[in-house]
Amino acid sequence: MNDGESIGSRRIYYHSGLDIGGAEGMVDVLAATSGLVVGVGKAVLDSEKDNASLDRQYNGTIWVLDERGWYHRYTHLYSFDPSVKLGGRVDMGQKIATLGKEGGSGGWSHLHYEILSRQASGRLGTLEGWDPILSAYRERLSRTQRRIDNALPTMHNVENPTMNQINCGEFAMRRIRRPNVIAASPMRVNRTARAPRT
Repeated sequence: MNDGESIGSRRIYYHSGLDIGGAEGMVDVLAATSGLVVGVGKAVLDSEKDNASLDRQYNGTIWVLDERGWYHRYTHLYSFDPSVKLGGRVDMGQKIATLGKEGGSGGWSHLHYEILSRQASGRLGTLEGWDPILSAYRERLSRTQRRIDNALPTMHNVENPTMNQINCGEFAMRRIRRPNVIAASPMRVNRTARAPRT
């Protein structure tokens, strides 16, 4: 159906994987899993040359093969981290690249993250990727929160902190009014408010 009225013959575009937006050249891309780097840019390991599922169309892509045999694809990358080498290994949470809009990004900077796993048919198919990608960033968010918590006593009067905490599921956003900082930590927080002083 086209425009909800007429039947058309155009192919339907299916978008697999996750698109996560960010500022071009300013956001680190972290490995969602530990594994072997089987593709960097258009180059792939000899053992993967016949794997038609590994798209080598764009230069800004890294492919990582994990211990389960799943392929993790990171696309539209601005630059690769120098530590990432074809045939080398990466660890979960390691910086592998910087986010960009290279390749067929549609002109907007984002990370296209996708997991390909062996399906019942024997072919590779897409798996949901939120859990691995969030797990990779969780430690970095925790480290950032610890740095902010350690600095808090020097930022404001501890007896009268100017901090609000808002419940937003697993990640709690803390907005510190002075200085103007936002950070996230992997903890559950209920809305809290201090009684006003009289």
